Amino acid sequence: MEGSRPSPPCVLWHAPRARPPGALLDALRRRGIEPTAEVGPYAALARLLRLSRAAREVRPVLVLVEPDSLPEWEPVVAAAARYAPASVCWAFRGGNPDSLSVVDAPRPRAVTPIDPGPARRPVAPLRLSGSGPVRADAPPAANGEESASDPDSMPNARTLLTEEELAMLLADDSSGDARRVR
Repeated sequence: MEGSRPSPPCVLWHAPRARPPGALLDALRRRGIEPTAEVGPYAALARLLRLSRAAREVRPVLVLVEPDSLPEWEPVVAAAARYAPASVCWAFRGGNPDSLSVVDAPRPRAVTPIDPGPARRPVAPLRLSGSGPVRADAPPAANGEESASDPDSMPNARTLLTEEELAMLLADDSSGDARRVR
């Protein structure tokens, strides 16, 4: 028929142990809507998303039968609004099938920021300075200053410590005499 509008695809989501009300099914069929019944939130949302992709010229409908008896219906409506924005959600409450009400997607809840804990000091990146070979027995530059340009003028462990101090550091502590030089 020319000029006639196709009927919207419809997903009827109802509680698992309840049957869809016959009066609601009759009212939808009188409007030219043939519903597909689903009992789970994931199945209902998946069916709605498939229908929204398949029928782009009409708005798919999700009918919530007694929403208060459906688990997690608010996140399903929010997901439908996000992933099938052309869809519309209706709620059937009570017994009057002619009083379907539009269900708006719930507003997102305020997010409580997570406490990141104590602030950490930024770590300075490793900085290599100077040029030429690095002496293995040379200490690092103090306070991040450039090292001396002449490697022979740099102090090393032998020039900073006396022979006795070096012997004490290298001595075996179990012998009891740390001053004895080997």
